[in-house]
Amino acid sequence: MPLLNHVKIYGPEIAKVLAPGERLLALGIYRGPLNPDTRGLERTGDELSPFEQRYVQEHGHRLPESDKVFEAGQFNTEIFNNLMSGSAGSGAANSYAGLIWRAGKAMEPGAVHWVVTDQRFLLMKRPATGTQGPWTIGFAVPRSAVRSARRHFKLLFGWGQVEVTFADGSMLAILAGLLDVGIANQLIRALTE
Repeated sequence: MPLLNHVKIYGPEIAKVLAPGERLLALGIYRGPLNPDTRGLERTGDELSPFEQRYVQEHGHRLPESDKVFEAGQFNTEIFNNLMSGSAGSGAANSYAGLIWRAGKAMEPGAVHWVVTDQRFLLMKRPATGTQGPWTIGFAVPRSAVRSARRHFKLLFGWGQVEVTFADGSMLAILAGLLDVGIANQLIRALTE
């Protein structure tokens, strides 16, 4: 059982934005893993870290992915991020995981929520606190695009981490709850049943 029932709290407002007859199954706050390993998600040039951008300028190509602790004169923090938090996801820039990952980043700052209905998996932005505006849909994929969902966590604060795999083979990790496995299980049930 989740600590907060987001469907009960926000359901009536979200229903106003959904398609007629579309039924809300689950929702929660959207966030990626804490300090994730982003090597699996294809990034565009402007999404590279300052070090990676400098490397491209100096060498004419991207830094090769490596499992070495020290690479090209730089400490490879992605290895430790993977050990602590796992992967943010995997897939091409135009894959479902890549598109959702970017949509989530573009919708910040503010409260971004994942929403599962009987028809779609969506990212939605809640109106700013104290305003009466409607919820907005930032990105949506059909439920048929979701292949599987499972809990997958690393060391400390990822008990509520869920890996969603899509029909195109891409994967996106969502930290549904730091320590709240109830909300993670709710996301999994909504996506897989």
